[in-house]
Amino acid sequence: MRSLTRRLRRLEERFAPAADRESERLVNTLLERRRRRLEAEGVRYEEPVYEPVPYVYGRAPTWAEVLRHRRSQHCAEAEPRPAETVEPTQ
Repeated sequence: MRSLTRRLRRLEERFAPAADRESERLVNTLLERRRRRLEAEGVRYEEPVYEPVPYVYGRAPTWAEVLRHRRSQHCAEAEPRPAETVEPTQ
């Protein structure tokens, strides 16, 4: 897991663009287009709920931290499996 985290961090440092107003505008444009397309198809559109990953040490979270956070949320939301019932043998 450490090597995967390290590799993700390196890729992130190398290729991840810095967030700016232009990227926010593009995201808003894409979300608006998606909303209009779904409404035109008669499908109800619901705004995506963004749960921010908490910042650690005053910096933005890495991709590995975001993935870990979402995985832990997904596992917490998952329904527990029903216990298997075993019939008693005679």
